[in-house]
Amino acid sequence: MQRWSKVASGNMVSKSQRKSTWVPVLVTVVLLASLAAYWVQLVVGYESMRNEVRATNTRLASQSAHALALQANTLFRKLDYFSQQLSTVWMEGNEALFDRSVTTAMQSLSPDALAQIVVTDANGLVDYSRLGDDLFELETKPPVSLSDREHFQFHSRAGSSVFFFGMPIRSRLSGQWTIQFTRGMWRDNAFQGMLILGVSADHLSEALKTIFSEPDDVAFITREDGTYLAHSAQQDSILGTKVSFESEFVAHQQKTNGKYQVHSPEDGVKRQYAWWRGNDYPFVVSVGYGEDKALSTVEQAIDRSVL
Repeated sequence: MQRWSKVASGNMVSKSQRKSTWVPVLVTVVLLASLAAYWVQLVVGYESMRNEVRATNTRLASQSAHALALQANTLFRKLDYFSQQLSTVWMEGNEALFDRSVTTAMQSLSPDALAQIVVTDANGLVDYSRLGDDLFELETKPPVSLSDREHFQFHSRAGSSVFFFGMPIRSRLSGQWTIQFTRGMWRDNAFQGMLILGVSADHLSEALKTIFSEPDDVAFITREDGTYLAHSAQQDSILGTKVSFESEFVAHQQKTNGKYQVHSPEDGVKRQYAWWRGNDYPFVVSVGYGEDKALSTVEQAIDRSVL
């Protein structure tokens, strides 16, 4: 009887020892599992914060692009109106009235916006050129032909008077980079020549740069085919070239706006972009806000919480 008592007592001690051995292990496992769950929640929370910043970046880009597209559309409409009025006056043959009308048009826009106004004949030879306040003395210069220009070839085949703007070019008369807003002149189904409103590309780009002065933030205007018309940052290097990445607004002409994220091939900055198409004219405004700059405050907060 005593022996069985000793055996039972030994078994009880053994079970007690095993229990006391497993309790710390179980506590450690529970603590580690809780810590892992906490870190998972923390990581998910941090990524949620980052995604919220990215979404805010994209929303601001869309709002900015939309506002700029409306402003650019207003400018293009004004240039369209000037082209109609000036071409009508020119066709009437009153050069003095035409020159006064040119002065009025130039003074109606921002200083230096309208760099040049040119009129060609039906063969592309320049009949009239006004550079700012100075009338270009064509009589003392060799004849200048614009017959090889994209806009002249477009108008000479158009069959009617339409408004058109081509890619930025360096003027053969002024040497400046300009965007050529043009209108063909027709009478009795016969092509009479072309009117050109040369808008300074530098003027448009500087206007964008004034708003988007931070190096990580950019805005640019392109034609629907992706040709740059103005850029807030890389004006000199990319003017007249096309966007170097697959662009949604080029691939999907029916869409009026959109968004995308890309590392810029020009400067390597990752940005959230948004774009809006012009209401009445074939152009697109895109705005991009730098991701790293936008996330910097969040990343600093994360670093402090980890420490």
